[in-house]
This record gives sequence, structure tokens and C-alpha cells, in this order.
Amino acid sequence: MFDFAALDVALGLIFVYLVLALVCSALNETLSSVFSWRAHFLREGVANLLDPDNPGNGQELVKKLYAHPLLNALIRPVSRKEKLRYPAYLPARVFASALLDFDGAGAKRSVEEAINAVPSAQAQKALMTLWIDANGDAVRFRRAVESWFDDAMERVSGWYR
Repeated sequence: MFDFAALDVALGLIFVYLVLALVCSALNETLSSVFSWRAHFLREGVANLLDPDNPGNGQELVKKLYAHPLLNALIRPVSRKEKLRYPAYLPARVFASALLDFDGAGAKRSVEEAINAVPSAQAQKALMTLWIDANGDAVRFRRAVESWFDDAMERVSGWYR
């Protein structure tokens, strides 16, 4: 209908850009999935959350935390290689529940006892600060722990990018 060469070139460039963007995004997601980059950064972020001063200790604490039944159920074993596929995402409520039941003693104890059962002094200080800020309200405390985790995971997503 219209015979504008500039319009044809512009539409062609837009089409090529969209196709290349789609191919690059698909390739990035494929590589990320194959090499489990998101899961790696998630574990590193949780380790930093638990013990920011000692990365080695943080990794050990992550292993113990991932052994909790709530988190262990999210780990997918790969039968051929016998290598575990760790989750690339943790719901904040699951993390909070597993963290406050770190030693597996159950929910029939006070919040202070649950905080003291966390083996990291840094995490204990952070949790105690959140408990004090919640004024002893368990629901507000739980939401604060979930927000603390979500804030840390936003930082981890920045590392991933």
C-alpha cells in the first residue's frame, strides 16, 4: 500500500531485534538451568544470611538447614548422576518455618528458645532484633522474618544479574 523504504527497514530492524532478544533470553535461561546458577546463588545468599562473617560456616549451616524436612522436600534427586538438584526458589514462609525449627525440636517452645536454637550468632542477633521490634507478637515476628528473607533474596537476585 505505502512504498516507504525507510518504514520497511525500520520494521525489519525491529523484527530482527525481537528475534535476537528472544533467542538470547532462551539461551540464557537454558544455560542457567543446566548449570543451576540460580540454585547456587540462592544457597550462597542463604549462607550469607546465616553467617555473613564466615562463608564456610554459612555453607555448613545451609546444608543443615536444607536437611530440614520442609526444605528437603524441595530438593529433587537426579537418579542417573545421584546429584541433588537444589531449588532455585524458596518460599519465605518455608524458610522462616525451617529456620525457627533449625534443630527439629518442633513448635512447642517459645520464640526465644527457637531463636537460641539457631546455631549462628549473627542470625540469632538478627532474629532477636526482629523479635524485639515485633513487641512479642508472634505473627508480626514471622512476617518480619519473611520480609528479612525476601530483602536478602532481592540482593541475591542482583548478584545473579
